[in-house]
Amino acid sequence: MIRRVQEEKELVCRDLMEFEEKEEQNKLERWMKQAQMKLKRLEEDAQRVRKSLVTLLDLRQRQVNAEGVVNSELQSKIFVVFTAATVVFTPLSWISSLMALDIVDFSPPDSQPWSRNQALAASLVTMAASVVLILLCLLGWRWYEKISSSVQHEDPSTIYGSSRLWKRALRSIGRRKEKDAVIRPHS
Repeated sequence: MIRRVQEEKELVCRDLMEFEEKEEQNKLERWMKQAQMKLKRLEEDAQRVRKSLVTLLDLRQRQVNAEGVVNSELQSKIFVVFTAATVVFTPLSWISSLMALDIVDFSPPDSQPWSRNQALAASLVTMAASVVLILLCLLGWRWYEKISSSVQHEDPSTIYGSSRLWKRALRSIGRRKEKDAVIRPHS
């Protein structure tokens, strides 16, 4: 847009130069060259600002991706703690509820009644199974931690090619503007 305005100025100045004296023509030519140099500097500054913005956007996107990775790791750890607490306290809750019942036996009316020893044995088996499950969860978690610490963590933004996508998108935007900036000759 600035270039279009500058070229229009040059056309008007050339028309004026035809009517002015030779001395004035030299002044106008110098003024036009200075205006062209200023325009060139403006374009260079605009390119520098554009590159800086692209870099800033890319860095910001990488930062957001890194924060997302950190948050997902934290959520994963919280989920494991919640699962372990559930595994521990659900059987205990079941056993305490079972023992709180005010009944003589646990069997249906048509079958042989459970004795208190059988109920206690079932409770102990459930607790033992819970302990085994907890130990398996802890071993699995240690194994997961060992494997995840041995893997080289890459920057998440380079894994998905986000920086390349941003550069491509911004380049295409710049091309569209350049195509729009093509000046058509006046009739």
